[in-house]
Amino acid sequence: MPRRSTIDTFVNEEDRAALEHMMLAGKFTIDELHEWLLERDYEISRSAVGRHSKKVEEIGVHMREAQQMAEALAAEVGPAFRDGETNRMLTQILSSLAFRSMTSAMKDGEDPDARDLSHLAKALKDIAGASKITDERERAIIAAEREKMAGRVGETAKAEGWSEATIQAINEKVLGVVL
Repeated sequence: MPRRSTIDTFVNEEDRAALEHMMLAGKFTIDELHEWLLERDYEISRSAVGRHSKKVEEIGVHMREAQQMAEALAAEVGPAFRDGETNRMLTQILSSLAFRSMTSAMKDGEDPDARDLSHLAKALKDIAGASKITDERERAIIAAEREKMAGRVGETAKAEGWSEATIQAINEKVLGVVL
């Protein structure tokens, strides 16, 4: 089994996340990234920064591919694709990419790192949580729009001389709003 990266071993999580963000941005050279680490008192070789940058870029490529696949599928299915199906699809794509990455690593003689698996599990949990929040937000927006529409229907109907009972029946049966 290959040894762990010196960046994974010695750079604290906050600095590693910032470094990886800089790597993914693609705006910094290896020398600039190496200098950034030296400024934070990390004794990391330039070649270790280059190896880590290559690994992060490969992960970024897989993530962009997954995002493009999800966008293409969502465009193909269209706006009628609701009720969390998109998020379930994204979760499946991420799971497939993770499985492919782990099996590729295992073929190369590497064992999946427990920390990597933990990060993957957290990412999947975060996606599921975001999906729930998105669904709740969408339902709240729809409910607010229905109430706003019911108010407009009520105003218009009153101006036309309709009874409160008729307005209430329209709001309940057509808009699903009980005022």
